[in-house]
Amino acid sequence: MHLNNLQNSKPLVNNSQPWKPGHSISRLVNKYTNTHEKEISESNSKLLRKMMEIQERNAGFKQPPTHGSLENLRKKEQNKICSENQTILKRLQSASSAYSKKNWVSDIEKVKKYRENLQRKTRTNDDLNMLAAQEQVKRTLHSQSSSRKLKTSQGPRTTTYESLY
Repeated sequence: MHLNNLQNSKPLVNNSQPWKPGHSISRLVNKYTNTHEKEISESNSKLLRKMMEIQERNAGFKQPPTHGSLENLRKKEQNKICSENQTILKRLQSASSAYSKKNWVSDIEKVKKYRENLQRKTRTNDDLNMLAAQEQVKRTLHSQSSSRKLKTSQGPRTTTYESLY
């Protein structure tokens, strides 16, 4: 039985050759078999080599860029900013004020009157608040006296309203 199991067992490791994509390899081979495409690729490689040679020759002759152009740009920008600032300054200096001293005096007088009126109103409001508080006290006293009155009205009437105070 053991020998039978060993003979029928499957291998755990795959020892077969790996899969190869046949269609893409055949395309690569076919691509270079065409003579027209070979000629095009050769001429492209020649052009590329020539371009690289030209670039290498010109690389030795290049000079570092001068910073004078950057300085000129900075100066132009600074001059532009200065001119804009000058135009703004002229506009500010030529602008007239929206207020005159005559208007200021009358405005100050109005503000003083408003302030006095507000102070009077707050005093009046304080007085009204005091009156309202007094009225509230009277109401609570009146409600207490009316509850006393109700208690006394249940029995014989011996007291009057004036005697409760």
